[in-house]
Amino acid sequence: MDLAIKGAGGVLALGGTLIAVLRYLDDRSKAIETSALEARKPFLERRQSVYVELVQTTAVLGTIENRDDPAAIEAARRFWAVFWGMLPLVTDEAVSRLVDEFSELVADWNTDWIRRRNLSMDIARACRASMGFDPPLPPAGSVASRGDARPMR
Repeated sequence: MDLAIKGAGGVLALGGTLIAVLRYLDDRSKAIETSALEARKPFLERRQSVYVELVQTTAVLGTIENRDDPAAIEAARRFWAVFWGMLPLVTDEAVSRLVDEFSELVADWNTDWIRRRNLSMDIARACRASMGFDPPLPPAGSVASRGDARPMR
């Protein structure tokens, strides 16, 4: 009987040690995750500010038909500054691809402005996805996923 009690005590001690080790490893893993997130925080904040500027400028450029409109001129100036400046540093592939396509429409203003408008919405959605808020593609059949939307009135 004495041996059984000592054996049970030993098993309990080993079990307690195992639980302590597992808890330590779990806490350590969480600390590493938190540290990695904190290290990325400045980059994510910069990405967000660049994306906000990008979406603001593409929205203006996507909704103005007249290239000589002062708002379009200012938005184009801001767009090209972001495009050639901070955007390549913070963007992901999906956003880059859409912005490259949008830049061609801005450079050749006489192209379909409805396509420019729809691309501006696609860029906004891709930016949200890039920041981890939404799935990367717009829902099938959405206005932004088609080039055939009616002009705004």
